[in-house]
Amino acid sequence: MMLTADALAFDMDGTLVDSHPVIIASWTEWAERRGLNPQDVIDFCPGRPLHRIIGHFAPDADLMAEARWVLDRLPRLEHLLRPVPGASDLLASLAPGEWALVTSAPSDLARRWMGICNLPLPPLVITADDVAHPKPDPQPFALAAMQLGHDPARMLAFEDSHAGLASARAAGMPTIGLGGAEGSAASIRDYMIVTRQPGPAIQLKIAG
Repeated sequence: MMLTADALAFDMDGTLVDSHPVIIASWTEWAERRGLNPQDVIDFCPGRPLHRIIGHFAPDADLMAEARWVLDRLPRLEHLLRPVPGASDLLASLAPGEWALVTSAPSDLARRWMGICNLPLPPLVITADDVAHPKPDPQPFALAAMQLGHDPARMLAFEDSHAGLASARAAGMPTIGLGGAEGSAASIRDYMIVTRQPGPAIQLKIAG
């Protein structure tokens, strides 16, 4: 399969950075502290920012204090972070203005985790700190398209979560789903089967 785009937009957690062990450990600890079912919290997490997760399960809690409690526990788990296979090579094939990072993580965490995984950062990074309406609202991806100066329909969004895929589609972007996501232009397990082809536009060959 060959796909063509003017620019790409990537989520981070589960899309560029394999943070699954960190998410499981940190949110399990938080859920048990609050007397909640950890699996319910973990299942709700993908694609959603901290305050949305906390507010959903603990609507009467002090959101800032609870978010800080979670964030303060992440550094001891960050040795478990790994880049998604093939992500480094694909990003290295892109010029800085050809892609954006669009994540529900806070800005400092997103930059730190990309660095831990030795993944580059593009000039345009959209985080939870930059939007009033996070995923699944279209605002994050719509903002990325606007700031890159491209028609969303001429971009490709890489996402692993239902919330993220819904956000990109609502913004008018075709999607590539990580991990068997339905309704996307393609579904991939990782980037080992994705290669950029020579040419003026971004042409991606997806094997298989």
